[in-house]
Amino acid sequence: MRFGSAVPATFSTTGQLQSLSGHDSIHAPIVYGGGLFIIRRKHKEIVMDGGCVLCNDHDQQVLWRDELCRVIWVNDPDYPGFCRVILNRHVAEMTDLPAQERDWLMEVVFAVEHEVRDTLNPDKINLASLGNMVPHVHWHVIPRWRNDRHFPGSIWSAPQNDNPQLPVTADMIERLKQRLQQLAP
Repeated sequence: MRFGSAVPATFSTTGQLQSLSGHDSIHAPIVYGGGLFIIRRKHKEIVMDGGCVLCNDHDQQVLWRDELCRVIWVNDPDYPGFCRVILNRHVAEMTDLPAQERDWLMEVVFAVEHEVRDTLNPDKINLASLGNMVPHVHWHVIPRWRNDRHFPGSIWSAPQNDNPQLPVTADMIERLKQRLQQLAP
């Protein structure tokens, strides 16, 4: 289903953002996959002709999926248990979803959070929905420990600890993956 388009873009010699395909309706620039694209919004969904890393799940380890969303494993050695809950279609904002879909998506996020907490016993869970780099509804579910690489800052902040010692074993990770595959929000 196409509700908008993304067109290749560049900056002019004067620093102005301009379309390479003659479109003059510029809504938002985004850098993706080494290219600059202009996002053209129409209705409430966005489609990126250049591709969306969250629309394509071929490089993702999908642990659970239903018609609305999927849970993927983020293979980050600094944050074992890091998962994303990703909407299966390209929508930029939570409020663009009907209430029933928003509610269900959050039930899935909370179910993932519960399983991560119950299995890994982190000191804290960070839930984040940013979408600044990729405007596609998704939630980060990130287990945090007081001695992890960035605590107490966000995982995207400057490191605070160069030698984190996390209390997570390979068995715990496998158990978490199994539990997430059987998710029942």
